[in-house]
Amino acid sequence: MSSEILGDWGVLGPDAEPVTNTNEILQRSDIAITGTIRGYTEGTYVARTNGVVVRPVIASIENVTVQFGDLPKQSDGVLYVALIAPAGIEAVSRSVP
Repeated sequence: MSSEILGDWGVLGPDAEPVTNTNEILQRSDIAITGTIRGYTEGTYVARTNGVVVRPVIASIENVTVQFGDLPKQSDGVLYVALIAPAGIEAVSRSVP
């Protein structure tokens, strides 16, 4: 399912139109923030992509400053972002410390 969603956004799959700059990403986004990554956890949802089981990696972002858009009303000030990460949590934490 996650690959289907990302395919709909045009960022994954053979029919994806490549994003060439930050402004293009922002045009497809509901919110833009800056903050500090507090840590990562493994998500519980399982997606199957080409027969490979993928669990999303959840990034916890604190010290959030909203550039545009709004945090959810029930937010505790920490933003949780699900990342598609077939390589796993260790690879994500090394590449985005």
